[in-house]
Amino acid sequence: MRGSKTGKTPSKSRDATVAQEDGVKVFKVPRWRNKGQPIPEVIEQYKSVEADLNVLPFCTQFIPMEVINHPKNQSICYHPSILPKHRGVSSINWTLINGDKKAGFSIFWADDGLDTGPLLLQRECDVDPNDTVDSLYNRFMYPEGIKAMAEAVSMVANGTAPKIKQTEEGASYEPALNKIEQCMYISREANFTTIDSQLSSGVTYPIIR
Repeated sequence: MRGSKTGKTPSKSRDATVAQEDGVKVFKVPRWRNKGQPIPEVIEQYKSVEADLNVLPFCTQFIPMEVINHPKNQSICYHPSILPKHRGVSSINWTLINGDKKAGFSIFWADDGLDTGPLLLQRECDVDPNDTVDSLYNRFMYPEGIKAMAEAVSMVANGTAPKIKQTEEGASYEPALNKIEQCMYISREANFTTIDSQLSSGVTYPIIR
């Protein structure tokens, strides 16, 4: 069961199609809340699944705590940064903007904060000088993230999943980037800023250091 960041009814994904072919119930809803309050019919639909664990591979909404804490094993979430650094929805972008030498992802136990829950596991990789958001995602974040999430689920099932409290030392939160901000060149050496909205964010991010 998933939600849409835009509020529109999500389109049918390949994952949903495969799940339905395997007889798994699939519910798609545009949002979990209305004016800050959980939507009762959505919550009841969710509870009908009787999940043992919520797995949130990429969550862009604040899920009601009633949902987060409902399964006996609660909820785990994937976040594409080495937490507590780069909390927020544009974490890969800010990893490149800040010129980090290492990138990575975290799988953590969801709580009522923004990417603040206890850590279950983390993986990291080197950042290539020519990396873009797309290349970093496709090379490491996506394929290794799938493997790590499967490992995390197995650890939860086996009762071996740790809950490591996040430190606030080195913690950071950066805001979401809009389309214009994603297409901004910043060159410290040349000391100038140029905006070219014709270029894709995946190409321009390596320039933003």
